[in-house]
Amino acid sequence: EESSLIAADAVALNEAVEMEEELSEEEAEAFDNAEVRTNFNETAYFASNLTTDQDGNIFINFTMPESMTRWNVMGLAHTKDMKIGDVSSSLVTQKNVSVTPNLPRFMREGDEMYISAKIANLTENTISGKAKIEFINTQNSEDITDKFLKNNIVTFSADASRNTSVEWKISVPKSIGAVAVRIVAIAEGHSDGEEKVLPILTNRMMVTETMPLPVRRAGTTKFSF
Repeated sequence: EESSLIAADAVALNEAVEMEEELSEEEAEAFDNAEVRTNFNETAYFASNLTTDQDGNIFINFTMPESMTRWNVMGLAHTKDMKIGDVSSSLVTQKNVSVTPNLPRFMREGDEMYISAKIANLTENTISGKAKIEFINTQNSEDITDKFLKNNIVTFSADASRNTSVEWKISVPKSIGAVAVRIVAIAEGHSDGEEKVLPILTNRMMVTETMPLPVRRAGTTKFSF
């Protein structure tokens, strides 16, 4: 019985080691090829002087920001004799599988916290995949993920047309002014990611010390401080 227990423990240990192994080549390639969204401008397009063609049509060409959201479209037009008209509509930017990180406004040295992200599945099928978080030094683009956590990859499953969430527990290191947080998810041919920069506040505080410097007579007065 003792030998069988040892064998069972060895099997469990092997399974645990296998779970901590690196990604497969296919998964690593999927993470490398995933498009990471970084442009989150609140105004997608603005032009103050547009002219119609002879049929009264206006064509505009621009690149949408990369936020997964609903946009308001508003237009104002006038003729040469100052007849005025306006138009309003809305449009949605979305992906079949998208990532929405839930990040703080800043972090502080020595903090221990959980960083979570919502993964939205707009497909008609249940999907399973993996999500990865990375921390990039903004000064030299160095990957410093291992300074925040050891295992940066988690698995997830999301039902059709439903959302799920993933999270990581991190410890914030010292002597880093700002860090780019990148979260990427891959699942059955789908991928998405976001990257945003967060400041890391120091625990040190600037202290100003004052002392009186009385001068009661002519000549040289020495002060030690």
